[in-house]
Amino acid sequence: MWWLIALLNLGVWLLTAALYTSLPEQIPGHFGLYARPTRWDSRETIWLLPLIATLMALGLYGLNRTILKYPGLINLPNKDEFMRLPPSSMRWVVQRLSLHLTGLMATLQLLLGFLVWGTAQVASGISSHLSGAIWLFPLAVAVQVGWLVFDLQHSVACEHQRTL
Repeated sequence: MWWLIALLNLGVWLLTAALYTSLPEQIPGHFGLYARPTRWDSRETIWLLPLIATLMALGLYGLNRTILKYPGLINLPNKDEFMRLPPSSMRWVVQRLSLHLTGLMATLQLLLGFLVWGTAQVASGISSHLSGAIWLFPLAVAVQVGWLVFDLQHSVACEHQRTL
């Protein structure tokens, strides 16, 4: 599934490249609580968004590879139960965690792409602020993290019961 993250990340870079030449010299560098620009920067700063997207993807990919190799490093509720699971059950739980991390990273890649697009819209005068849809992203991240925690607890408990 990490190929999806790579494609989304490439999309953020391509979107930035496509919009860059039409950007004015000054673009919003920061948005406040009401999604209105609170600081303006040079247009080159738009490249920070795909860079951040790439660094986040690489970091989460590294974390994912690490937990697949060393599942004992995972900090999760009922870790003692998790550590008593047989290796095949541990692997199953870790693969579920990996799937959750992929979904979370996909959401974050989409958010950064949305920010590139929204920044270009505001910089070009098409809009005075980011779309209200920006608030869907923190909501989606909160739901994903909540589901991740619930699912890991449930998965460990089920696997623990199954192996008794």
